[in-house]
Amino acid sequence: MKESDLHKGYNESVAGKRNSRLAMILVTVFCGVVTLASLVLYFSSNLAIADKVKVFDSTGREVQTDLVRKEKLLVSGIQRHVYNGMYYANSGDRNSLKENQARTYFLVDNEDALRIFNHWKNEKAYNDILQNGHIYKIVDAKVTGVDTANGEPFAFTSEATLLVRDGTKEDYWFITGEGDIIYNTPSYPYNEWGFEITNYTQQYQKVPKDE
Repeated sequence: MKESDLHKGYNESVAGKRNSRLAMILVTVFCGVVTLASLVLYFSSNLAIADKVKVFDSTGREVQTDLVRKEKLLVSGIQRHVYNGMYYANSGDRNSLKENQARTYFLVDNEDALRIFNHWKNEKAYNDILQNGHIYKIVDAKVTGVDTANGEPFAFTSEATLLVRDGTKEDYWFITGEGDIIYNTPSYPYNEWGFEITNYTQQYQKVPKDE
């Protein structure tokens, strides 16, 4: 075989490889463009749908969706804050009582917190906890109503179930509360929402045992 034929075959091989690489690059770029176009179309369609969604209040007036989201976030924060306030103010055992009382002051106005502590002190609960090993624990708490329509302070009502355990013996208390929520300085991790419970009172009712 002549040397010229060898060079010719080599050049053709190199050219074929270059064309193959170019074809692969073009295919990759094409696929990328198609994928990007599909994503743009998808998000554009969803944005268009979102723009068409309308929310109305009880009077039939349209409410901006940003306001709806902020309202839900506010109510969610209040619910969580009230739960924490009721839990730490009313729960405790030998190891956690002092810490729970300290954490209550990050969530509840000092005067209101002291009122709750004095109630349980007068009920001999702290003596039972520290001397007899009783356990007081909120097992369920929730906000039953909250008014955000008129701005701060946000009035709320709440309820909770308190478990009192003495060894194998268990008693329950039903607690209802009402008060206001105001904005305060956040204190992570004890008060990440930056709320404070004020003007807060609790009512206590011992749950009768089933006969």
